[in-house]
Amino acid sequence: MKSTGRYCIGLIVFLLPVLLSSASDQASDQETAPQSASSRIAPATARYYHGDRDGALAQLARISKEYPSDIDAVLNYARLLREAGRFDKAIMSYEHLLSQRTTHVLDEPEAPAYKELQQRVSYEMGRTLVMAGRLEEAVTRLQAALLDGTAQLDRELLDRELLDRELDEGFAHTVRSEQYFWYGIALQELGRHEEASEVLELLVRSVGHHPQALLQLAGARLELADYEGAIQAYERALSQDANLTSALLPLAQSYRALGRRDTAYRLLQRAELSLPWNEDVRAERSSLEDAHPELTEIREAKLAERAATTRAPRVTTLSTERATIPTVRIGLAESVDSLQARSGELWILEEIRDGKAISAVKGTTEELFTIHAHDDNRLEILNENQDQLLLTSETLRIRYQEPDQSTVLFDIEFGHGQFSSGREDRSYRGEIEVFRRDDGMTVVNNVNMEEYLYSVVPSEMPAHWPEASLEAQAIAARSYTIAGMRGRYRERGFDLLSSVASHYYSGITGEHPRTTAAVNATRGQVLSAHGAVLGAVYSANSAGYTESSASVWGSATALVGVSDKMLPERTQPEAPEQLMRWLESSPASYSNIEGLYSRSAFGELGLAYFGQLRMRIF
Repeated sequence: MKSTGRYCIGLIVFLLPVLLSSASDQASDQETAPQSASSRIAPATARYYHGDRDGALAQLARISKEYPSDIDAVLNYARLLREAGRFDKAIMSYEHLLSQRTTHVLDEPEAPAYKELQQRVSYEMGRTLVMAGRLEEAVTRLQAALLDGTAQLDRELLDRELLDRELDEGFAHTVRSEQYFWYGIALQELGRHEEASEVLELLVRSVGHHPQALLQLAGARLELADYEGAIQAYERALSQDANLTSALLPLAQSYRALGRRDTAYRLLQRAELSLPWNEDVRAERSSLEDAHPELTEIREAKLAERAATTRAPRVTTLSTERATIPTVRIGLAESVDSLQARSGELWILEEIRDGKAISAVKGTTEELFTIHAHDDNRLEILNENQDQLLLTSETLRIRYQEPDQSTVLFDIEFGHGQFSSGREDRSYRGEIEVFRRDDGMTVVNNVNMEEYLYSVVPSEMPAHWPEASLEAQAIAARSYTIAGMRGRYRERGFDLLSSVASHYYSGITGEHPRTTAAVNATRGQVLSAHGAVLGAVYSANSAGYTESSASVWGSATALVGVSDKMLPERTQPEAPEQLMRWLESSPASYSNIEGLYSRSAFGELGLAYFGQLRMRIF
């Protein structure tokens, strides 16, 4: 199961401030300004922010040659060389820096100069050697850096007293911890799995939160056939960062190796939804089904049992002015071949043409419907006794005489291709529409917008957060919903998706009393600008800074870049090296208050093989 190929590395952040206008001004002004050491690289920085990386590299190469003691210039040059995949030249630049006997510092003149520089450059050089595939050199370099001055650390860190001291000294946020990480990766790539396992276990014991290290540790344990240990590490990695869907396949393989087929099968089904482009996942699932056909039979039997026994919940609804509240059309699923749905009471099944009912079948008690998409572009709907109720090429609609009724959709897929994807039974307020497309059926929920937000708000923000936060989220979500009804998905037959591509919407089971109260308390309130409702986009975490819509989408709106009140305002663009070190840091802000944020959403080191990216893109 050994992976091969070079690495691509990045940091997952939201709304990165680029400040292009400032960079543009610098590009013109700095060419004629007196060239101090700090200003020499400003024109190159401006070129970088405008997408001219080759031009920035050319300028930094000239500055590094003319001013070899300008460490900032050399560091930025090496950083961009690595970003461009020119690893060998980047390594040469780092070697040059390590050979310099200078007290020039990276940022602050009062910082401990040479020792800090040496540690940082050794780390950057070590991981560049790993990316370049020069693994033996990487091991030698990183091992030497780790042993420098603390030769007993790797053997003593498991001692509780020393571990506590390292944590007190901020070990979890230092370059040193990342040296262990890349050292472990180099050992793993060389096939030295036992050593890699020891180093990575040392790291995760010391820092606690490091999902990428846990992922690598799990891989090393899997190579050693330590399946229980691999399972433990994979599951812990996923608990720290649910985005690590690459863990699903090897986790399933580990469970399968232990004979725990049911769990392996469940994980493979989830992996196939999250990673639809991954042929290895599909092959592993098919192999497991061929070897154990009872797994499919058990799954189908459980679905049939749920469909027979589950009842559609009755809901509390808005009692006044329902007619004045807009209806929003939410795309629940596309490319569906067949669907089972349990209705509430007093249902009406209609054929719809041009928005109007042309026929209707009514019922007074709950009914289990089965809907099939036929190749002749018609839909067939059967009742629980398999009697045909309708066969039509028109849209089907299930609605109710009373608004407190709901519909259960069984085993419905959601979040296709996203980390949050899956299959489950979900109950929905309002109406359910089904219409035929070339690739199957599209399923849509027509729902009162305020009641739609009952499910959206707790899905986007934890319901235990402060009341004011929940109300602010309700207003932002309402504004985004109204603005989103202007047409992005209209050609597909709905206004918004039910996934994180719009709002995460799981129906009635996602609702919570505290967020329902927040929606009701802000009913009808929206954000507006220039007489129009604002498309109030939001993210899981801004990491302290937001960006303007002009920089992100090229159109100026009321959405402008602002900084967290606990952080300094950033008015100048950072040079590439300083930018990356800022991204890797975690300064105190309102965006990372303990208990009120997710570390993986705030900003996490991301690591992937080029092969994985190629599989996804192509």
